[in-house]
Amino acid sequence: MIRVAVVGAAGYIGGELLRLLIGHPEVEVVGAVSSRFPG
Repeated sequence: MIRVAVVGAAGYIGGELLRLLIGHPEVEVVGAVSSRFPG
C-alpha cells in the first residue's frame, strides 16, 4: 500500500489527481491540502 498526500488539492490538476488516486487499489490517500481553502 502506498500512502500519499496531495498538495494543491483545490485546483483542477489536484482534483483530477485525487480522483485517480482514490480509485487505485494500491493507494491510500492520507491527506489533501490547499492554500486556497485552509482547514
